[in-house]
Amino acid sequence: MATQPTLAGYTLPHPAAEDGFKIKQEYRGGRRIMADGSTVTDLVRIDPKHRFTLFWRGLLPGQMVNIVNAFAAIKDTPGTFLSPSNSVYTVSIDPSSSELEIDTRLVAGGVMVYDVTMYLREE
Repeated sequence: MATQPTLAGYTLPHPAAEDGFKIKQEYRGGRRIMADGSTVTDLVRIDPKHRFTLFWRGLLPGQMVNIVNAFAAIKDTPGTFLSPSNSVYTVSIDPSSSELEIDTRLVAGGVMVYDVTMYLREE
């Protein structure tokens, strides 16, 4: 069973069962193609860092509170992220996707629910 995720001290809902949690591994630094066609890589560090995507489907307003508060808590300073895979990272908002994406939809009975996507980047 997946670990209950937390971010900056806020307990988050479990992400959606399908495509709710994605990890991308990256090596940070620069890569250039030289005139002879070879690639030159200049890494900042040799160990990989990670980018995370969390997705929640069909949240009620009360379930949104901790997500919004956690996102606000890391708006200008990194925070601790306990991932659903039970690993701990120091993260910030991913600058390439710096918004909290919130889509709304109506379900039976006229109840509004929220589909939310958050993008994080390991420091």
